[in-house]
Amino acid sequence: LTIFLYVILLNNLKGQPTLNANDYNPNAGESYTIELTDYFSPGSSGANQTWDFSSITSNGPKTTNYVSPSSTPYAQSFSNANIASFVVNENSYGYFETTQTKLINWGGVSPSGIIMYYTDPEEFLHYPFTYNNTYTDTWATNYTNISTQYFRKGTTTVTADGYGTLKTPEGVFNNALRLHVVQTYTDSIN
Repeated sequence: LTIFLYVILLNNLKGQPTLNANDYNPNAGESYTIELTDYFSPGSSGANQTWDFSSITSNGPKTTNYVSPSSTPYAQSFSNANIASFVVNENSYGYFETTQTKLINWGGVSPSGIIMYYTDPEEFLHYPFTYNNTYTDTWATNYTNISTQYFRKGTTTVTADGYGTLKTPEGVFNNALRLHVVQTYTDSIN
């Protein structure tokens, strides 16, 4: 069981924050940097929370650039994707399909060149999405590593379990929507 906590920052919204496709689907030419840190407690869920992470320290950044899939060396393997991510520090790629109702993960390529194509894609995010929304998606992929083919099946459950004010070393962000993402999967060679 792997638990991920994604915090989506929303500015200039009134009332309860809502994620919409036009505002949050990635577009070619955009980029962002994630500051990596050691684990820390994510704080409480619920409405009108204040999460104070202002004292966390970074272990190093990861920069992701969004590009057209056709500009990548693996575009032919991901014909359903209409946007690709390139993690500069890792030399890895991710392939996504953006729609007005979903952000869909079609797979990726690791720094060592392992191609992971989703035969049943992962619904990474639904739109519109707001506090107390939740969904579970089943997905499947396969990949080959050192001459062995692996099959991975799993589920991803996403819940918007809180909103409020987020304090970070980069500043204070009001109307932040917290997403709790639980991904469970099994790898097999059969």
